[in-house]
Amino acid sequence: MEKRDSVSPYALGVYLRQFAVLIGAGVSLIRTMDTIGKATAEGPLHQANAEMMAEIEAGSTLSACMLQRPRLFSRIVVSMVRAGEVGGVLDETLDRLARYLESDLDLRERLYLYYELARLRSAEAGAEVENRVREALDTTRDRVTEGLYWRALGEMLPAGVPIVQALECAAEVFEGEATAAVVQVARGLREHKPLTSELERTGLFSPAPLQLCAIGEEVGALDLMCLKAGELLELQTLAALREALAGPSADAPA
Repeated sequence: MEKRDSVSPYALGVYLRQFAVLIGAGVSLIRTMDTIGKATAEGPLHQANAEMMAEIEAGSTLSACMLQRPRLFSRIVVSMVRAGEVGGVLDETLDRLARYLESDLDLRERLYLYYELARLRSAEAGAEVENRVREALDTTRDRVTEGLYWRALGEMLPAGVPIVQALECAAEVFEGEATAAVVQVARGLREHKPLTSELERTGLFSPAPLQLCAIGEEVGALDLMCLKAGELLELQTLAALREALAGPSADAPA
């Protein structure tokens, strides 16, 4: 199969949202893909949809088709779709996936807005505002990545993805050595080690989300607490950027 470009989170989110709506309405998988294909603009996703529809008609599954196209569908997407197929809740799973991607896109758009506000403000207030926001963005980049990790876990676990597999898939939101460190967490769980302590050992996770994770383990609500951890990190990130954009208070001592 020839190499293709990836698609934007927005396009993929719309694609999966249409899937969830149509399948949830009782439309067959093939008819769903045919309908979505007619509404999807020409490009990698349109072409992949046509190819996958033919493969499914020949006996393949949706998750197996997606697995063969890693530049379009991440391991998180594939794992959740597979879990939805096995559990007979593909519509709910696709809805969770769309929500996860939409949340990611919403955060990206707000971060871009802060960049633009800093650029516009710097024309009036000099480079100080822009530098302040850029510094805040640099310091919150890891927090954004961590938030995506917690959100991915929070969507995969209730969808039926086994926890070890969910941990391995969610690790792809990190990069380089960080990814390898988080994958080690999954290996620790195979040895029946507590999740929170294994995450803490990596040095990549913030104290408050780890506390939420520990509570989730204790009360059997890990998926909910992972989502709460993601929300908390998003709020902290945006608060830090708002403060940087506003600058020091006029009443603050010099």
